[in-house]
Formats: sequence, C-alpha cells, structure tokens
Amino acid sequence: MRSRSKQKDIIFRVIALIIGIVLSYAMLETAARVILWKQGEYIDTLRAAGSQHPQMELTLFDIVRPAADPRRVYELVPDLNGRFAKKPLRTNDQGFRDDDFETSKPKRVTRIAILGDSVAFGWGVEEKERFGSLLPKLMAENSGTSAGTGRKIQVYNFAVPGYNTAMELATWKDVASHYKPDILVLSLVGNDTDLPNFVRIKPKLWSLRKSFILQAIRDQFRGRKIGDTARVVIGGLVPSSPDTPKDEIPAEYRDLQGKAAMKSALAQLLKECRLNHIRPMCVVQCRIDKPTAEAMAVNQDPDLAKIAGETGWPVCDPTQEIVKELDRQKIPANALWVTKNDMHPNAKAHEIIAKKLAESLNR
Repeated sequence: MRSRSKQKDIIFRVIALIIGIVLSYAMLETAARVILWKQGEYIDTLRAAGSQHPQMELTLFDIVRPAADPRRVYELVPDLNGRFAKKPLRTNDQGFRDDDFETSKPKRVTRIAILGDSVAFGWGVEEKERFGSLLPKLMAENSGTSAGTGRKIQVYNFAVPGYNTAMELATWKDVASHYKPDILVLSLVGNDTDLPNFVRIKPKLWSLRKSFILQAIRDQFRGRKIGDTARVVIGGLVPSSPDTPKDEIPAEYRDLQGKAAMKSALAQLLKECRLNHIRPMCVVQCRIDKPTAEAMAVNQDPDLAKIAGETGWPVCDPTQEIVKELDRQKIPANALWVTKNDMHPNAKAHEIIAKKLAESLNR
C-alpha cells in the first residue's frame, strides 16, 4: 500500500511540475506577446480624419489611409487642407491633389490623366508648379492646336506618393478610367519596382502555431532588433526596402514588387489604352547624381526607358534637357532638387520635364 501511495505522490508531483512549467511558459509567452505588440507598427494608426488647417504641417502618415482595394494598399485622405513637404496641400473629394474631377467631358476638350508617385504628385513644389499642371499652357504654345481650334487641354492628376506601377494600374481600374481620358501619361521612376509603403502583415497575436518568446530569443542571437521581430510575429508594417526578405512579405502583396510586376502592369495599362483608343505616353523621371563638370545623367534605374519601350510604350525622357540646363548655368545637380538632401525635382526641373513632355505629346 505504501509503495502505491508513494507512486501516486510522485505522479502528482510530476503532474504539478508539468502544470507549473506550462503555466510559467504561458505567462512568459503572454508577456512576450504584449511587449512585442507594443513595439509593432500598424496601418490602422494612419489617421483617417484629415486636416482642415491651412498652416498645419502634415506628415505622410497624416495624409494617407488604408485603401479599400488591397492592390492600392493606401490612398490619400480626401478634402485635406494643410501643408506637406513645406508646401500648401489640398486634396479633392476623390483624395487626389487636384481640383474636383468631373465625370462628364465637355466637347472640344482633350483630357489627360496622369498616373505616378511623388514626382508627378509634386513633392516639395506647389500644385501649380508640377509638370502636369504646366502641360495645358505649354501644349497650346508649342503646337497652336489648342489655341487654333478652340480645344481645351484638361489634366487630371491621380498621382500618390510612394505608388509603384502595379498600384498605378489599380488606380487606373478603380478611379482614373471612369473619367475617359484621351491621353494617359504614366510617370515612371526607379523605385517603381519596390514593395509599396504601408504593406501590413496581418496580426497573429493569438496564433498558437509559433512561440513568440522563442522567436524573440532566436532573433536576438541573430542580432535582429525587437521591432523587426514584432513586425513579423505580431503583424505590422513591412519595410519597402528591396532588401526585405520575400518570406516576410505577405503572399497577397508579393506580386506588387519587382521588374516582373512593373512589366505586367505596363503591359496591362497599354492594353487598356489600345482598347479604349487612349494615347499612351511614359515619362521617365531621372536622377542626376553627377555635377555638371561630368555632364552625366544617371537614372535611378537605367533600364526604365528600355523596359517601357519593350512593352510598347512611347517614352519621353527629359534627361538630356536637364543635363543641358545644368551645363548652361554651370550649376550642380542638386540645384534642381527640392533641397540638397531631397532629390525630388524642384519647380525648375518640373518646368523642364513639362516642356519635353509637351513636345512629345504634340508630335
């Protein structure tokens, strides 16, 4: 009897020990999840209520919100009125930096739709200084067609900072195509192959498939920051860097990055243009890295014009015009930047781009 009692006692002790270990681990796991949750970043925190104060300085987080279409990821908040990148910013009721759009198109109007990212949006310049805003006057001056026949050039700008070509295709399908443009201008830049900003990993806070505390310990030995662990295991924003490991990108977003995604989007947009009798034009945005002594222009991606041309897009490349302006004035490359540390084109660079684009469209 004593041996049986002793066996039962040992069994109870073992069970109690196991229960204690399990409860202790559960408490540690819960604590780890709470800590990681507090370290994470979430697109839900993007402000949906925009500013109505003309002097309020806004950040990118202030002017965007999650988009209904996952292919667009995010969109501009409608009806903003503030300042962004040190310039006045207003958005229309559709959430674009432009006047309100009219679906109906008057007679004798040539409507141009612009798709792009921060360059076409006019990062760091006033709305009236963007190359798209300069097009109507320049096209009329250069060709005489508009002035001579009474036709009006109307430009609708659908550009959003940080968009890549795949997102611009989604914008075309969701919004821009409904306004029946006669010309589609696509602004192409080197980061159009990158993963979009604000891509989010879905929360896995209560998932039992993975031990969060073991993941955190493993990552610490690998030299990984706690914030990166939080982003992967809890759910949060994925860096738009080209170096982001593919297995950390949610499956539903993986086809939004890379040259294959860009080429596919270019081909689909061109097909849309041909089906709807819309004239396509791709304007390649360049980045001038060298001073005028070398007179050398370097695109963010030298294959941009080649990729666009191979998919059948007519290409407008203002690189040489920008180089000539730098040489003519004997000024450094950053003289055409918004600031010395911000390579977005300034008002003068937008003017050069607009002149070249107007010439290309008039041909």
